[in-house]
Amino acid sequence: MAIKLEKSDSFDFNVFQQNLHQHYRKLLHSFKKILRSYVKFNLFFSFLFVIEIVTFFICLTSTIYLAFSLGSLFLTTFSYFVILFYFQAKKPEQIQQIKNQFIDSCKKLVTAPKGHPDHHLSIAHAALRLVSYLHGFEWNLYHPPKLLHATLPFFEKMSVYFHWKDVHKMKEMLLQSAIEEHINQIRFTPTNLEVHTSLANSYVSLSKLYLNPQKYPHQFLLQRQVQKLIPIFQEKFKIASTRAIEEFKIINNYAPDDPWVHLQLAKSYSDLQMPENEVSEYETVLKLKPDDKDILFRLGVLYFEQGLNAKGLKVYESLKKANYQKAESLIRFFGCFNDQTLFEDTF
Repeated sequence: MAIKLEKSDSFDFNVFQQNLHQHYRKLLHSFKKILRSYVKFNLFFSFLFVIEIVTFFICLTSTIYLAFSLGSLFLTTFSYFVILFYFQAKKPEQIQQIKNQFIDSCKKLVTAPKGHPDHHLSIAHAALRLVSYLHGFEWNLYHPPKLLHATLPFFEKMSVYFHWKDVHKMKEMLLQSAIEEHINQIRFTPTNLEVHTSLANSYVSLSKLYLNPQKYPHQFLLQRQVQKLIPIFQEKFKIASTRAIEEFKIINNYAPDDPWVHLQLAKSYSDLQMPENEVSEYETVLKLKPDDKDILFRLGVLYFEQGLNAKGLKVYESLKKANYQKAESLIRFFGCFNDQTLFEDTF
């Protein structure tokens, strides 16, 4: 079993949390300022383009003014793309910089020395907390005047369209920082289950991050953005989920009879679309908790989904005898296994 971690007498986690609030606000303010500056830049040049185009048509009767307005339009277009490319290259660096400043601020607030659990896990906790504060952040960057409250959905959609990738990137970097702090701690206390469990949960959070963008409302332009990134997200999701499973396996080696560990493994296998492994883990949980009807019901559903109808019916009969409330709903899953490939024309 893991060795119990000693707490630092000189470190107060509650005080650490209270002092963090100003740094949370500082990062969110800086982040919002970076994102808004990008939109302000585009709005400014859009307004300038409109003025110059209108001027161009007004000056059609004058050759001199026409040449001047045309030259001005080309100069504005050239300037726009030069500055745009600069902004696109600079913005990731700015996001990385404010993330690093936040992590450095956390390290200064932690009084426990490096290598002590309170040092690394407190920083990781701060990063994870900030990720939760960023939930829905991309929807609330712009607010119309009260008189134009009816346009709020439009502002929200535009906000998501322009900024979801930046918010996603910030979350990703913060989760990676949390994972790095956990790994640094494990190098000092390699057999501590608390740290391995926290690391596994961080990997799970990271894997879920690569699923969330695909759940945005079906706004045409946004879906086109997400569609291009799906292959990358799928690959990153697989890597993060695999790391989470490996951590749960480590925990299982030290606590093989803990149902929670096997439940987490089952959920991870479900996310990875590995149904056979998921079934195996639920069977293990059922052996450890034979009276848990919810687990038995979930196992019955998996049996039917995998075409294991004999086992599924056996579970159904057990639940029915036990007067389980959901017993009748289980039988609806009978026949849900996809047999379409068996009936396809081979020739």
